[in-house]
Amino acid sequence: MRTDDGIVKSAISGYWKILRIVIVVFFLYLTGDAFFRWDGFNYYAPFSEFIPSLALITALWSILTVCTAFLIWGLLIAIEWIARRIGMKLSFDHLMMTIIFFILFGVIVLKNEEFISSHYEITNQLKLIIVTLIAFIPTYLLRNKATRWMQIILERITPLVWLFVVAISISFPLVIYHTWVKQTDGTVSQKVERTTVDGKNRPNIILVTFDALTSRDMSLYGYSRTTTPFIDSWAKEASVFTRHKAGSIITTPTTASLMTGKRVWTHQTFHLRGSKPLKGAEENLPLLFKNNGYSTMAFIANPFAAVNALGIEKSFDFAPNNTKFIGSPSLFGALQNQLYYLFAEKIKLHDWFLQEDFIIYKILKTFSRDEHVTSRPPEKVFRKFLRAIENDSAMPFFAWVHLFPPHDPYLPPKPFIGMYNESPRLRTSKVQYKVKQLGLDAKYTFQDFPPDVEPTVTELRDRYDEFIRYCDSQFEDFISSLSWSNKLENTIIILSSDHGESFEHGSIQHSGLHLFEQSTHIPLIIKEPG
Repeated sequence: MRTDDGIVKSAISGYWKILRIVIVVFFLYLTGDAFFRWDGFNYYAPFSEFIPSLALITALWSILTVCTAFLIWGLLIAIEWIARRIGMKLSFDHLMMTIIFFILFGVIVLKNEEFISSHYEITNQLKLIIVTLIAFIPTYLLRNKATRWMQIILERITPLVWLFVVAISISFPLVIYHTWVKQTDGTVSQKVERTTVDGKNRPNIILVTFDALTSRDMSLYGYSRTTTPFIDSWAKEASVFTRHKAGSIITTPTTASLMTGKRVWTHQTFHLRGSKPLKGAEENLPLLFKNNGYSTMAFIANPFAAVNALGIEKSFDFAPNNTKFIGSPSLFGALQNQLYYLFAEKIKLHDWFLQEDFIIYKILKTFSRDEHVTSRPPEKVFRKFLRAIENDSAMPFFAWVHLFPPHDPYLPPKPFIGMYNESPRLRTSKVQYKVKQLGLDAKYTFQDFPPDVEPTVTELRDRYDEFIRYCDSQFEDFISSLSWSNKLENTIIILSSDHGESFEHGSIQHSGLHLFEQSTHIPLIIKEPG
């Protein structure tokens, strides 16, 4: 009979066995993903910028590894204890063998998921049950040699374990250095220091940009639905530009062009996480205003358009973090916010852990709370701006207000949801994400959508149009607030977008490689005082 001391030693030994296996499995996956990530990263950034990102993901991954090993160990201990109580001859090594086979068969299923999904209607829960049952078969067949096989496996993976442990031990000091020790120049000053250039009564300038708003779905530009009734009326006494084009179909390059006045091939910011615009810190629109006596402010809801992402943070006197504009985030959103808050200004791929093509994204999306209403409502951004200009101390000012809607997921609140399509489908972020993952760009580019896909795409466009209608309503409230506070008497308002959105030519939303007209044709409206 084992003593208490023997039981403790056995338990610790069991945890160390589990931890070694989990370390190898987790870090083999991370190694493959790191090579994949670097392949794209090296197009626009040097390896010296990739190292801190690699250190951060290694540190976060190691924490998750330790926690996962602890959960598996606790589960196996509990199963072993129950088995002993009911008289089953089930050892810890048997259970570890089952875990190993579960991982092997799980990897096979993941690698063939597209084939399985195209031939069989199987839920994730059913896949999990099937893989678990299959994992018991080889465990049963090798039950008499389980201890010996576990010894062989643990001996073989020992060099990998120590290699990954060394990588982990290096990663934490690197993250600490780049986050809290190394000095950066990415701090946004919140002091308004203006110099008066002349005594003229210069106008305030407000640039409002909606994310992913195509002019093709605005009634102002001839769309069949009345999606922008207020903007239609408001623009009657404004300058409406009908052939305004975005320089790209993704946010960072287009907003870089917006702030620098340069085309993408000139400022050379091509990717969402790419290099900052060439000479962007010295040659940009807000700096021009600032040097001419204007207060400069930025209220940006999309992190890919954040002033530090564009390298223009010093050109703004006030620029609150984009996390200030999030409503009630899900578990995934909360983690996104925390990573951004801690690491965004220090480490380029700060959100590697939550990338769509990283395994954690799918797991968190599965278990996090589903969103039924947008988590980045435009009214939060508008209210923050209105509070900032309550007094006249910031006059004259240039303010850039970048809103996240109508970017996907298309989740307007009531009464806008269902306004153009009463169907109960496609009303949550998870359901819309599945449509986004159909890979329509790769399959159908330059073609019409197949009959079985067309209705889903049409309904998704209905939700997008409802989102635009909601944006129009919020913009109306914003203009009313400015009018009520007498801020419109000497203010120029410019309304535009960063890029459009597509539901045609086999291209959905704004992914893919092609610059279709619906993705590049964006609104530009300039409303002067009076």
